Amino acid sequence: MKPFLVVLLAAALTGCASFLTPPDLAHVKVECVDAPRAFLRQTRLQGSVDHPVLVGQVERGLGYPDTTRLHIDVNLLDTAGQIVRSTVVEFSPRQLPRPGHPSRGRAHFTSDLGALPPSATEIEVRLHDGEHMPSS
Repeated sequence: MKPFLVVLLAAALTGCASFLTPPDLAHVKVECVDAPRAFLRQTRLQGSVDHPVLVGQVERGLGYPDTTRLHIDVNLLDTAGQIVRSTVVEFSPRQLPRPGHPSRGRAHFTSDLGALPPSATEIEVRLHDGEHMPSS
C-alpha cells in the first residue's frame, strides 16, 4: 500500500479528520477529547465559513454499559484558549449497541455552528459523562 494511502486511512479512523475540512475552514483547528470508555470518530467540519456544520460519530468502548448520560460539548476557542461560545450536542441513538454489534456500536451527531465569531480559531469537541452544573 502506498504511504499516502496508509496516512489517509489512519487519519480517517482517528477522532478528528481535519484533512476533510473545506478550504475556507482550514484555519479552524478541530480538537477531540474522548470520554474514558467512549470515543469520538470521524469528527469533521463541513459547509463554509458562513455556515459551518460539525459532524461525527460516537463509539462505545468495551465495558461501557450505559451511554445515555454521555453528551458532547462543542466549545469555540480563541487564540488564548478561552471559550468564545459553547454548545451541548446530543447524539443518536442515545443507548449505543455493544461493540461487535452490526451497527458497530456507533451513534451520529450533527451541530450547526452558525457563523463563527472572528476570534474563534479552534473547536474543542469534548465527549463526557454526566450533567452540567446550572449557571448562576
